[in-house]
Amino acid sequence: MRSNLRWAAPPPRSRIILNADGARHRSPEEDPDRKKEASTALRLAHEILDRAPGVVAAVLDTAWRGTHRARLVARGIAVGTAGEPRR
Repeated sequence: MRSNLRWAAPPPRSRIILNADGARHRSPEEDPDRKKEASTALRLAHEILDRAPGVVAAVLDTAWRGTHRARLVARGIAVGTAGEPRR
């Protein structure tokens, strides 16, 4: 599996904040107690925002859709998507 993750030093006086949890990726029939990936990621993003005033942006893969983005935008957060490069 190829990744397009890039590492770079953050600008001075900036921070990269991570939060983690598990979300299994199976159908509800196979795994009725699963946590959905996008809603789990959104909850984690809100946890960060509640504890880290001054956060201005969030980036996730393509799991975030319009409804998830709208909740963060309503809090004043710029939302980006990191995905496969377009060809």
